[in-house]
Amino acid sequence: MSTEKVNHDLMQRQIHFPNLAPRVAVVGYGLVAHEHIRAWSSVGASIVAVVDTALDRRVSARCTTKVKYVLSSVEKMRRISNIDIVDICTPHHQHISDIRALAESGLAILVE
Repeated sequence: MSTEKVNHDLMQRQIHFPNLAPRVAVVGYGLVAHEHIRAWSSVGASIVAVVDTALDRRVSARCTTKVKYVLSSVEKMRRISNIDIVDICTPHHQHISDIRALAESGLAILVE
């Protein structure tokens, strides 16, 4: 399912988290992540962290978002206590290693 379709479905259902405001960490800061961040923001979620191994993408995240944490690894992100959901937006071949790194964290994990 495309990100546009998911975003459209969320808007149609008017899903919103006014009092819950899930705190989301996004792993990977490429094109898919930008769409996911827009979708999360449109339903009232708070993006608290962006993780990317590439320095240029971390710099971009720091300059274009208002997230509190911009980190280079999932391991560093696990130390942050105010995250509810991790949205994995890395290339497909990285999904398994990211899931394994987060499996015991107790966080909700979304993988496209």
